[in-house]
Amino acid sequence: ITALMSWVDGPPLSDFAGKLTLLARGHDMDAQELAARWMQSMCEAIDVLHRNGLVHGDVNPRNMIVSGEDLVLTDYHCVTRIGEAATSKGSSMFCSPLRKLGEPASPVHDMHALAASFFQILFDREPFPRDGGAVRKGELDWNQRRRKAFPMLAEFLDRAADTESRDSFSSAGAALEALRIAVSTGRSTQAVVTEGSQSASAALVPGGPQQLGWHGSERQPNEVPWLGQLLESYPGSRRGNRETRGLDTQFARKTYVETDLEAELQTRIKKREVSLVILCGNAGDGKTALLQHLADALGIGRHKSSQRIVDQVLAGGTRVRMNFDGSAAYEGRSANQLLDEFLEPFRDGGPGGDGVRLLAVNDGRLLEWIHSEPRETPLKEILLRLLEDPGAFHDHPHIVFRHLNHRSRVGKVSPKDGRITTKFLERLLRRLYGGKEAPKTWAPCTTCSAQERCSVYQAARVFGPGSLRDKQPPNVRTRARERLFDAFQAVHLRGETHLTVRELRSALVYILFGTRYCEDYHGDDSAEAEPPYWDRAFDPDSPRRQGEVLRELGRMDPALEAHPKIDRRLLRNAAGNSGTGAWKVLASRRRRAYFEWTDERIRSVARGEEPRRCLGLARGRNLNRFRDLPLLDDEQRREVCRGLCRGIARIGDLPELALARTDIVPLRITPRTPTETAFWTEKPINRFRLEAESIGSDQANTQPSRGQGERELHRAAHLIYRYLDGRDEKLTMSADLFHRLLRLGKGYQLADISTDDTFARLSIFLQRLVRENDREIWAWNPIRDEVAHRILIEGAGPGINRSGTARQELVIRRASEERGDP
Repeated sequence: ITALMSWVDGPPLSDFAGKLTLLARGHDMDAQELAARWMQSMCEAIDVLHRNGLVHGDVNPRNMIVSGEDLVLTDYHCVTRIGEAATSKGSSMFCSPLRKLGEPASPVHDMHALAASFFQILFDREPFPRDGGAVRKGELDWNQRRRKAFPMLAEFLDRAADTESRDSFSSAGAALEALRIAVSTGRSTQAVVTEGSQSASAALVPGGPQQLGWHGSERQPNEVPWLGQLLESYPGSRRGNRETRGLDTQFARKTYVETDLEAELQTRIKKREVSLVILCGNAGDGKTALLQHLADALGIGRHKSSQRIVDQVLAGGTRVRMNFDGSAAYEGRSANQLLDEFLEPFRDGGPGGDGVRLLAVNDGRLLEWIHSEPRETPLKEILLRLLEDPGAFHDHPHIVFRHLNHRSRVGKVSPKDGRITTKFLERLLRRLYGGKEAPKTWAPCTTCSAQERCSVYQAARVFGPGSLRDKQPPNVRTRARERLFDAFQAVHLRGETHLTVRELRSALVYILFGTRYCEDYHGDDSAEAEPPYWDRAFDPDSPRRQGEVLRELGRMDPALEAHPKIDRRLLRNAAGNSGTGAWKVLASRRRRAYFEWTDERIRSVARGEEPRRCLGLARGRNLNRFRDLPLLDDEQRREVCRGLCRGIARIGDLPELALARTDIVPLRITPRTPTETAFWTEKPINRFRLEAESIGSDQANTQPSRGQGERELHRAAHLIYRYLDGRDEKLTMSADLFHRLLRLGKGYQLADISTDDTFARLSIFLQRLVRENDREIWAWNPIRDEVAHRILIEGAGPGINRSGTARQELVIRRASEERGDP
C-alpha cells in the first residue's frame, strides 16, 4: 500500500535519454559511473520484489523517477507473482520476447527490460535492431563506438538482456552481485558501491524492504547432508561409492518406490490366494528389495539381504518363507540344495501345503536348476513355459511368476486414459529429493553463498521441491520433467539397454546432483565448474560419466540434430566464439532448450513447425509415434503401417513405375548375376498389419488381463504379413528400424545398409515374402523406362509335353495391359 500511494517528486528518466553525459557532469562523475550507480539502485529495488516472489512487469524509463541524486522505481500496476500468467505485457519496446509470447512471469523479464531501458537512455535510440519492419529481440544494438564508450557496462547489459543462455541473470540479486563486481574493477571503485548502498533503502519506497515483509538473510556456505547420501549411490561420485543390495541401508529404504505388484502380492498373501511366488530378473532389477519391502509390509520385520532365508508366521497364522537370493549358497548348502528344498512341495503342481513361499532368483540359475532335475514334473513344465513367455497364462492359480526384466520403470500404457503414465519415475524423483521432508532437507540452499555456481541448486530450481522451484515458470518445470522422462523412455524403446532400478536411480543422481558435495562449491572459485544438468544428461564427454543408461543418452544428444532457425537464435550471443568453441556453446544451449523451451516458444522461433521435430532427441523424430502405437486407433495404425511399407519398397533400387501404386508393396528381387533390368514382386498392402509388442501387465499370470488396465511399455513393434494360406510372417522392429523405414518412406536416402545389423532381420523377412509366389514377377529396363512388364507362368494347357507333364507357358505382358490401359 505504501509503495502504491507514495508520491515521488522528480522527472522520469526518459526525459534524459541521450543526455546522461551532461547530467553526470552536474554530479561530478562520468556517464558510465552515473549509469552504474542508478542501475545498482534499480537492481536493489527490483530484488526486493523478486525476493518476495513478485515481478514488476513494466520496467521502463518512464517508471524510473530521478529524485534528487537517487533513482526511484514506481508504477506497480503490472506486478505479478512469479510463475503466474502476466496481467500485462508492459511497454512494447522494453518487453522481453518471452513475456510477449505469454510466458508466465519470471525475474528474467524484469532484467531484460532494465537492460533495454538503460541502453535507450544511454544512446537515445531503440535498444534492439530491426529486421525489416520487425524488431529483433535478444541482442542489443551495439556497435564498436558504443561499446568503447561504456566498456564496463556492455557485458552486464548483454547478460541482463539475454533471456535464453546459461549466462543470463536468474534474478535481480544475481545481477546486482555481478554489477558490483564490474563496478569495483572499473574506474570508480568503492565509492560507487558505497553510494549505491546508501540509496538502496530509498530506491523502492521510503521505509525500505521491510515494508514488503522481507527481512533479509545473510548468505553463508551451507551444506545438505542428504546430498552426500545421494552422491554415495552413484559409482562415479567424488565421495566414493557404497554398493548396496536390496534395502540394506536407510538410503535404499527412503528411495524405494512401491509398484502395483507389491500391493497385489500383499493382498493375495493375506487372503491365502497364492502359495508360490517366483521373481526373476537381472542383478539390480529389485528382486531382493521387493521381498524385503514385502516382508516389512506383511509385519514380519526388516531383514538384511545377508540373512538370505526368512521363515516366520503372520498374525493371521499364515507361514511365510522367503529366499532373498536363490542363485547363491547359504550356510554350507549349495544353491541347488536350497532350491530343491524350497520348491519340493510344488513339484506335482499342487499348492504345496499351508503358507506361502517367495523366491528371488536369476532366470539363468533357475533354468540350470530345471535342467538338473531328472524327473519330468508339472512344476518343471510350468516354469519352462513361463521362462520362455513370462506373460503366458497357466491354470495353476496358486503360482505367481514375474520376470522383472520385462517391467517398464519409465512408463506404462494406459489405454483407458489414452496416454503413457510415468508414475514410477515421478515417485522416484520425489524420493530422491527427500519426499515429504524435501522442503526442510533443501532449506539450506535458499541462503547458501554458493547458489550462483552450484549445479545442484540450478537443477533443483527446475526439478526440485517447491521451495526451490518458485522462481521458474510452472510450464517450464513441467516441460523439463516431461523431456527428462521422454529421454529415459527413448532408452527403453531402443531396446539396447535394460533399465534396472539401480541403473535408473544412478543416472538420475548423476544428472540432477552431479558428483560434487556442498564443500566443493564453497572452495576455490577458479576451479573448473561442474557441468549443468542438461550437459550431464547428454554430453558423452561430461566428467565422471558411467553406466549403460548414460551411454545411451549420449547417443541421443539433441546437439547432434540441427535446425537453422533455432540454432541462429541460440547462437545470437556467442559472437566471441568460433570453430569448436561455437559448437560447444550451441551444443550446450540446444540441450538446455530441449529441457526448458516450451512448445509455444519453439513454434514461435521455428515459425509454426512441429516442436518435437525441431528440437528433440537425435534420431528421435518418430520415437513418440513408436511409443504411442498401443494407443492408436485402427485407422492411425494402418497409416503408420502404410508408411513402413513405403519405406520397405524404397529399400530396393526400383523405378518410379513400381512405386507409383499405393495399394501394393513392391519387393526388389536381387538376381545372382548383376543386370540393368530391375525385377520385383508385388504384395497387396492390405495383407500387412502393425502391432506393438505385448509384454503383459502388473497382474498375476493367472489373470489374463491384456488390453485391460495398464500395460508394460513395449520395446518392439511387429510388422505382420498374412500369406494366402493364412500363415503369418512376423518382422520384429526396434525403434531404430521403425524410424529408418518411416524416413525412407518419406523419400530420405540412407547410406549403404547392406552390412547394417539393423536391417538383417528385415532382409530375411523380405526374402521369405518374395518366395511366397515364385510364378510371377515384374520387370523394368532403363532402355524403355516408361514400360513395366509382368512375367508369369500360367498353368497346365490341353497338351502334354515330351517329359509327360502338363504343359505350362511363360507369359510376358505389359503393365498397361494388366491394368486395362489402352
